[in-house]
Amino acid sequence: MAEAAGAAVAVARPTQPLKVSLSQIATTPTDDASLSLARSHHSVTVINHKACIFGGETAYGQLCTTDFHVLSLPAVTNGEPVAAYACYPAFAMQDVETGKTYIPAPRTKHAACARGQFAIIHGGADANGKPIEETCLWLWDSESLKWTKIQGASQIGKTLTPRFDHHIFFDHAQDILVLHAAFVDNVLYTIGTDSDMSGAIHYMDLKSNATDREKPEALVWKTVNFPTNPLVPGPRPREGGALLPIDTGVGRHYLIYMFGKEERSGEKDYHSDIWAVQLPTHGFTAAAVKDAIRDKLPRVESGEFSWAEVELVPTEEVKTEGKAHPGPRGFFGAGSASGKSLIFWGGDSAKGKEGDGWLLQVQ
Repeated sequence: MAEAAGAAVAVARPTQPLKVSLSQIATTPTDDASLSLARSHHSVTVINHKACIFGGETAYGQLCTTDFHVLSLPAVTNGEPVAAYACYPAFAMQDVETGKTYIPAPRTKHAACARGQFAIIHGGADANGKPIEETCLWLWDSESLKWTKIQGASQIGKTLTPRFDHHIFFDHAQDILVLHAAFVDNVLYTIGTDSDMSGAIHYMDLKSNATDREKPEALVWKTVNFPTNPLVPGPRPREGGALLPIDTGVGRHYLIYMFGKEERSGEKDYHSDIWAVQLPTHGFTAAAVKDAIRDKLPRVESGEFSWAEVELVPTEEVKTEGKAHPGPRGFFGAGSASGKSLIFWGGDSAKGKEGDGWLLQVQ
C-alpha cells in the first residue's frame, strides 16, 4: 500500500517550475576592447563542449571580425565550470577547381548551428543593416580551423534567400537543416504576441522523413494561446531574447524563453526573467508514460504547454562571492551546451554591450 501511495505521489508531482542554476564562466575587462568580446547580435555555437562565438556588433557599433572566439568547457572544477579561451583568425581554404579562397564577410544578426565538428553560418546583415546578398552556407571546421562554402538547395527545390534575424537548427537523425525559431523532436516552435495581454505558441510537426512531409496537407501550423497578464503565469512580449530547447534527461522537454528587450519600446527596457514552457511528450519515455497517467487522474493534468518562471538554485560560487545573475539584457548569443544546459554570451543592456559568458543548468 505504501509503495502504491509513493508511486501516486510521484506521478502527481508537478513538472513546473523548472529548477535551474546560473554560473558565470568567463568575463572580459570593461576597459579591454582589443578582441571586441563585448558584443551583441552574434552567435554562440557549441561544438564538442566548446562555445564558439562569431560575428555581431562591437561596443562602437561596428561589425566584429570573422575571427572565432572559443570557450572550452572542461569538467566542473570545485563545483563550478571553468572556461579556457582561444581566438582563431579566419583561415581560408582554396578551391581546387577555381583556385579561389573563401572567407565569409563580417556580419551581424546571422544564424548558426553545429553539425559534427562544423559550425554552419547562414545569412546576416552588413554594416548598413541590409541582408548580405548571398545564397550559400558557410562551414567552419573547428578542427582544421578552415572555412568552406557550399550552396544550399532546399528540399522543395528553392534556394536559400538572403535574410537576417533568423535561426537554423540541424536535425541529426535526418541530416537536414531547419530554418525557424526552435526545433525539438521534429517539431517547429515559434512564439508570437497578439497584444500586451496574450501570446501564442505556434508549432508544426515536420514529420520524420521527406516522404511524409510531401503528403497533401501534411504540414499544418497549430496554435496554443497563453495569457501574459499579472494574474496568470506567462512571459511578456519581447524581442532579442533566446528560445532554446532543454530537457531533464527522462524525455521531458522544455523551451527556455529568457531575457530580451521590451517589445515596441523605444527605451532601454530589458528583461531579466527566465521562463520555461513544457512541451508535449512523444514515444515511450518515462515522461510520456507519466503524462498519460496524469491525464487520467482527477484534478491532475500533464502540464503540456504550461508556462512557469524558473526557480533559480544558488551555486557554490554564488554562495561565496561570485555574481548571482547576468542581469537584464537582450540580443545575446546563446546555444544548447547539452540536453540539460545552455550557454550564452554578451548582448545589449541598459549599460551598453556586455562581455561575459554564463552557463544555465537544469538541476
